[in-house]
Amino acid sequence: MAKDYYGNTMKSIRIARRISQKSATDGKFNRSLIAKIEKNEVIPSIHKFQLILQQLNLSFDEFFFIHRNYGLTQYQELTNKFYSSLSNSDIDKLSNLVTEFSDYLNEHDSFYIKELKEVALAIIDIRKNNFENATRLVEPIWTRLSKVDLWTISDLKLINCILFIFPIEVAINIGRNAISQLEKYKQFLPDSQLKVAFKLNLTGLLLTNGKFSQTTLDLLEEILIESKENGMYDCYAVALFRKGALLQANYPEIENEEMDEAIQILELLKEQHLIDLLLEDKALFLNGETTIEKEYLTKKKPNE
Repeated sequence: MAKDYYGNTMKSIRIARRISQKSATDGKFNRSLIAKIEKNEVIPSIHKFQLILQQLNLSFDEFFFIHRNYGLTQYQELTNKFYSSLSNSDIDKLSNLVTEFSDYLNEHDSFYIKELKEVALAIIDIRKNNFENATRLVEPIWTRLSKVDLWTISDLKLINCILFIFPIEVAINIGRNAISQLEKYKQFLPDSQLKVAFKLNLTGLLLTNGKFSQTTLDLLEEILIESKENGMYDCYAVALFRKGALLQANYPEIENEEMDEAIQILELLKEQHLIDLLLEDKALFLNGETTIEKEYLTKKKPNE
């Protein structure tokens, strides 16, 4: 049945795009093969399938997205939900996602979904200040990844999620290694989203561990440039806030406006949860309250 469906999908796309069977072959093989594929009489090799999709101006991912009636698989939906939820670490959303992971695992054997579930549980523990249990949950993930000779994009995303289990110097080395490996994917991933995510994670760890150094400031400056270039304004605001915290820690006598500006950006983006997290994290970066926190916390909200 799946075989019939693929053939029908290819035929409907080709006809809709006004491309002849002959043009779809690009002269690389006989037109009769296209006819047989569309009649579900043969399954093309990966190489020929790729050639046909190139002539149709489609990627593999887009073809199968159309094939599923413009929808994602349950696996894709779950992984997308997980990584989109990391931006605010909302405990309720993560708890609901853990339930969805469990339901999926009741019917499918997927080690990756299983690991995402463990990471989600670990993040929930971190938000509850239970670092010991969070570390216990994700240590097996690093045990597996440390033995792998090739880190895929999915592996690199997981590594970024579990950097917190390592001593700070080890985390920095692993993070830098991961960022260098991302250079291999420059043509595959032209934007800097994952690279920025790694750098944000590293700066958070550095500041939490009291590393108010030039290295941390340099990383933050890189994030500010890369996130602005890629329109990642939430990441830009987080980096700006952390830069303000770092400068205030080093030069408390000098007034800076970075944290105030970052809060304003996040307010415009309606990222209240992210604002709350930054204000919580600042307590780990600095001793005592600062002007920005006092001013922000005493503001009247629009609906009050």
